[in-house]
Amino acid sequence: MFVQRQCHLPPITLKSRYLITKFGLWLFLIMGIFRPLTIGPACALEITSHIKYYYVARDSSVTLNCEFVLDSENVEHTEIEWKILAENRDQDDNTIIWYTAAMIYNNLYGPLKHRVYFTSPEPQNGIASLTISDLKLTDSGTYQCMVKKLPEIAIKNFILSVMERPSMPVCYMDVEAVAGEDLRLRCRSSQGTPPVDYRWSKTSGNQKLPHTAFADTIEGDLYLDKITESDTGTYLCTVLNLVGIEECELELSFPPPLTMYYVYVTIASAIFGVVLVINIIIIIAVICYRRRKETEEEFSSEILVDELPPYTWRTRESDTLGSWSYISPQGSVQTHTVTYENMDSSLRTKCTDKDAVYEVVEQQDLKENPEAYEPMEPGVTPRGEANKENPEAYEPIEHGVTPPVEAKVSISKNALCRS
Repeated sequence: MFVQRQCHLPPITLKSRYLITKFGLWLFLIMGIFRPLTIGPACALEITSHIKYYYVARDSSVTLNCEFVLDSENVEHTEIEWKILAENRDQDDNTIIWYTAAMIYNNLYGPLKHRVYFTSPEPQNGIASLTISDLKLTDSGTYQCMVKKLPEIAIKNFILSVMERPSMPVCYMDVEAVAGEDLRLRCRSSQGTPPVDYRWSKTSGNQKLPHTAFADTIEGDLYLDKITESDTGTYLCTVLNLVGIEECELELSFPPPLTMYYVYVTIASAIFGVVLVINIIIIIAVICYRRRKETEEEFSSEILVDELPPYTWRTRESDTLGSWSYISPQGSVQTHTVTYENMDSSLRTKCTDKDAVYEVVEQQDLKENPEAYEPMEPGVTPRGEANKENPEAYEPIEHGVTPPVEAKVSISKNALCRS
């Protein structure tokens, strides 16, 4: 609603009364005639809001009050403009919102876009207050409200400080309380725009801090000298700044006296722990010993063959390299031995890493026994029992022929070569 105020002449001051008393009624009449011509009306355009400084918490809203009154005889249109003033004179001020010709133009300043508006839908009627929502720390600054109703202009600046609230503090003690010793109670808040103030109070017992206590309002510590039973109880720490307040409590008490029962329990617990550790060590040692013994037994039942170094030929010609057996015409088992001396020369020239097969071919004179037979295969029984078990084991040859006697002897590489 439009605010009007009746114009009137300014009141006569004490100085005017002194002049009237001294110079008489004629002077009073002269002043009454010429005073309205020199001073003019007493009620021009004026901003009536008195709050200049605003301290507001981050993420909240604020209303900067800019209320004004107008001369009832001024019929010119009203114009209202809000600005945020630049910190440096070299920079330009930024217009936030503007009212003119019954139109409102907002969102003119990027950082405050969609967060600023006139509190009244009709600011021209005397309420040009500005509301800012979702405040950020960067919104701090000097805001200017300017009301124009030509030829008159009214201007007022407002200081806005957006601050961080104190966080929930943590109350604690450095050491355990001991009767007769000094103690420090601590209180810490991790957030909060300075100045941050710490205050301590006692909320139990006599609800009074000890007369020797000292509270550090900046760091948040409470110092107690030579504490006694009367100092025990609940202490309250309050941390506050211009936009918020938080609290935490701390219970101060002495630990219970150490009785013999607790001594016995402590000793028994220590002994039990030592015995338990020893038993665990013994069990682990036994398990390791058994596993090691089983591993040794497994390895002892195996034949471990290491890789042989490079081979060289045997030097003794009488060494036996292999043998093979055959049945003589008389029916007896004969054994032929192969030595380095009588082995084939082709096997002497190189030493291979595989088992060699030495072929022995001999001519045997069997004239005295025309019914000679070829040597038996390995695993076949002598002649006397052969016809019963395997009649085809032997093959007769023609009378008077001396057949060749052939045999193959497998000679291992260890027999041919040596390291």
